[in-house]
Amino acid sequence: MKIVIYLFISLLVLIGFYFCYQAFFSLAPNQPQSTSLNNAGSTPTTASTQNFTHAVLGYTFRFPANWQEIVHPIPPGAKQKYEDVSVRTLDYKISDGYPVMESGAEFWIHAVETDKTNIDEQFNNESPLVKQLAQNKISAIVDGQAAIQYNYSYEGTMATQTIFIKNGLFYTLRFRYPDETAKNSFWPDYLNFLASFQVK
Repeated sequence: MKIVIYLFISLLVLIGFYFCYQAFFSLAPNQPQSTSLNNAGSTPTTASTQNFTHAVLGYTFRFPANWQEIVHPIPPGAKQKYEDVSVRTLDYKISDGYPVMESGAEFWIHAVETDKTNIDEQFNNESPLVKQLAQNKISAIVDGQAAIQYNYSYEGTMATQTIFIKNGLFYTLRFRYPDETAKNSFWPDYLNFLASFQVK
């Protein structure tokens, strides 16, 4: 009688093990695959790009071929030494009156001379307001240089800024967008823009 009970229990254990084994391997193919952060967003939203080279500083970058480039004249009386550059989508629109972006996206490049050699020192030297507004601050790399990237929202401007120093110049590469949906839509273009940015 004990042998029969032992065999019955053994059979139940084997059957249970079999069904557990089948359940595990039937679910395994449906498990989500991990995504490498290094590859996330590496595909541009537009198939072709064009190159830009700054006439004075010589920095270069690529941006979507169907965007518009603008070289901004230095305002009269400004202490600014080098012209800013921006590239925008064709549907870029700023509201009348209070300057709120209504549609599109824009990458803006600003460069100024600095006596700092470390980007952390440069950021710590910024105004208290800039440091207060900077959200989700992370480390990044641009043209082989240590960089800082952060989001901010202030007086109608929503943007992500990536800042770094090279050859005595402090670079600000700003991505402006009207909302989170537009940010996510053009984020791959911004990543490709950053990856292509090179200082002479």
